[in-house]
Amino acid sequence: MYKQFYKWQAWGIMVALFITFFPPSHMPTVQAANADLTVGSADTNLREGPGLSYPVITTVKSGTPLTTIAVEGDWIKVQTDQYEGWLANWLVKPADDTSKASPKIVVSQADRLNVRLEPNFSATIMAQMYTGDQATALKEQDGWIQIKWNEQIGWVSKDYVALKDANKSAQKVSTNDVFTVQVEALRIRSEASLNGAELGTAQFGEQFAVIQRHDNWVEIAYGEGSAYLYSFYGSFSDQQTSQETAYQKVTVIYNNTNVRTEASTNSTILTSVDAGEQYPIVGAAGDWYEIQMTDGSNGYIANWIVSTEQQPQTTRTANEPIKSHSSGQKGVLSGKTIVIDAGHGGEDRGTTGYRGTDEKDVTLKTATLLSQKLQAAGATVVMTRESDEYVTLRKRVSIAHQTSADAFISLHYDANENNAITGSTTYYFNDNQYNLAKTIHDNLTPKTNLVDRGVQPGNYYVVRENRQEAVLIELGFLTNPAEEQYITSAQFREQATLGIYNGILQYFK
Repeated sequence: MYKQFYKWQAWGIMVALFITFFPPSHMPTVQAANADLTVGSADTNLREGPGLSYPVITTVKSGTPLTTIAVEGDWIKVQTDQYEGWLANWLVKPADDTSKASPKIVVSQADRLNVRLEPNFSATIMAQMYTGDQATALKEQDGWIQIKWNEQIGWVSKDYVALKDANKSAQKVSTNDVFTVQVEALRIRSEASLNGAELGTAQFGEQFAVIQRHDNWVEIAYGEGSAYLYSFYGSFSDQQTSQETAYQKVTVIYNNTNVRTEASTNSTILTSVDAGEQYPIVGAAGDWYEIQMTDGSNGYIANWIVSTEQQPQTTRTANEPIKSHSSGQKGVLSGKTIVIDAGHGGEDRGTTGYRGTDEKDVTLKTATLLSQKLQAAGATVVMTRESDEYVTLRKRVSIAHQTSADAFISLHYDANENNAITGSTTYYFNDNQYNLAKTIHDNLTPKTNLVDRGVQPGNYYVVRENRQEAVLIELGFLTNPAEEQYITSAQFREQATLGIYNGILQYFK
C-alpha cells in the first residue's frame, strides 16, 4: 500500500515538473506583473526599431498591457505577452491610468512660444506657436506639456499655455477646409509642382474649398475637378466667408517693423509698429499687404515679417469690397537671376541620416520651396535640377556662368562620424562671396534655431570654381538623430527657406 502511494506521488511530481517546463500550447503566457504601460485609445503598430521607417511586427490592441524594456527619444521598446518591439511614447499611457478625463487642448498664451524636442529649455526648438494657436495635449512632465502640433510631437512650457477640455471647447478647432489667397495673384496649377500646367490665376481674397494638403501645396476644388495652389501665400479657415465682410489680420512678428506709404522698401516710412500688434488687411501688392492703421489711414507692410489669421471685420459695410491692386509694384528681386542648387541627386544620394533620410531628397524639397519664394519676389530662378537626377559639379557651376547669375545658392545637409554634432554652417571660397554668405547666414540662424556654426571658407567645387557670388549652406546634421527628426520636417523647411529668402532680399535691396 505504501509502495503504491509513493509510486503515485512520484508520478504526480513528474507531471507537475513537466507542465512547469513544457506548458501546453493552448495555455496562455501570463503577462509579467511589472507591466507599467498600456496601449492608448487606438490600436497601434509595434515596430522593429525606434522610428516610422522600421517594419511593422504586429498591431497591438487598445488597452494591451506593456512592459518597458528601453527608451530612445520619443520611442519605447516594450514587451507584450508574445512580442518585443518599439512604439511611439504618445501612443501609450501608464498602466494605472484609469481616469476617464476628456482630452485636453493647449492654447498658446505667448507669441513665438517655442515648441521643443525635449522637455527642457536647452532642447532643440522644432517650431513656434503664436498667441491663440491650439494643439492637442498628450501628457505632462515636470512643468512641461507634450503636444501634437503640425503633425509633429514636441514640448511646451506649462507656464505659457492654457489647458481646456477638448470636448467642452467653446471655440471649434479649425478643420482647415477653406483656403484664402493673401497675395495679389497666385498661379493655379494642375499638379503640386512648379512643373504643373498653369490653369489660371487666383486673386487676393479669393477662397477655395480644400480637398487635402500636399506638403507645401494645397489641393483645391476647381471647376469640375481639382487644382493646386502654393499654401505659403494664403491661410486656412474652417468656414466659407463673404469676401466683402471677411478680412484677414496681420500680426506683427518683430519690434520696430516699418509700415510704408507704398509697397516698396524704398518708399517713405509711415510709422513703426511692434511685435504682437494686429491690423486688418485691406489689399495686397506683390509681397506686401496693405493694412488699415488705428487712425484709419492705410499703409504697407512686408508679408515676410508678419503672420496672418482669419478675423471677422465689422468696421466696413457689406457693400464696400476689398480693395484690389491690379497694377501692383514689381517684385523686389525683379531683374535678378538666382541659381538654386539642390545638392546631390540620382545615384549620388549624399548623406544618409541616422533614421534613413537621403540628403538628395530633402535638398530638392528645400530648393523647390526656396524657388517659389524667390519667384514670388520677382526673381528669375534657375534650378540645377528639378527631379531626382545626377548633375555633375562642373555643369552646376556652368549653369551659374551661362545665366550670369546674380547669386548661386547650393543647399546641403551635413554629416559627421560623431553623431552628437549639430548646427548649420554657410560656406564661401572667393572674397566676393563673403558678404552674401554672411547676410544669408545672419538671417537664416534665428529662423531655424540651430546651433550657429558660423560663416566659414570652404574648399567646395561649386563655390571654388564659381565666378559668381556663390554660397554653400549646410542646413543641420542628418547624422544627429534628434536634429534629423527636426530638419526633415516641413515646418523646418518653411523656416529655413524663409531665412535664406530674407537674407537674399536684404543683400539685394
